[in-house]
Amino acid sequence: NRELRMKVKQLIGMQINQPSYIEYTDPELFTRIATHIGLPKSDYRVVSIGMHPAVSLLNGFYALDAYQTNYPLEYKKQFRRIIASELERSPELKDYFDTWGSRCYVFTELGQEYLLGKNSGAFIETLCINTAELRRMGGKYIFSAVPIRNAASLTLVEDGIFEGKYWKIYLYRLD
Repeated sequence: NRELRMKVKQLIGMQINQPSYIEYTDPELFTRIATHIGLPKSDYRVVSIGMHPAVSLLNGFYALDAYQTNYPLEYKKQFRRIIASELERSPELKDYFDTWGSRCYVFTELGQEYLLGKNSGAFIETLCINTAELRRMGGKYIFSAVPIRNAASLTLVEDGIFEGKYWKIYLYRLD
């Protein structure tokens, strides 16, 4: 049990770099975000950056991105249009997305980093996503575990920064 191993390491004073389940899901943090948004969750879709999409799904948000074992190929093709420019920047991520069916993630210059906690110091200098396609799919918000430096050029509005147990979420709204 991974959680038990982490607790034992913590008890004996070892440094652990993984969040516990409650830190990972942090329902209190995501309740604050949902309250801030102020709309029924069924009225909008989200995507995640620097964190697994499971976090938003486990908190009741409707996510366009996910780790799914079975979904229509047409959906994968449509989602790919959102991240096509990012995939062109990285042959490894392009190959990974195109040949591995389960991960429909917003891949970025961060690579496959999905646990960027509030003390990571990471950021995205240049995000290259198709926000028009994200909007067409119902996307309204991005939950990013790191700041996106070129957000304004993508018509993303920083709608708040929310700090929790493990995460610091930069909430971006598609304008």
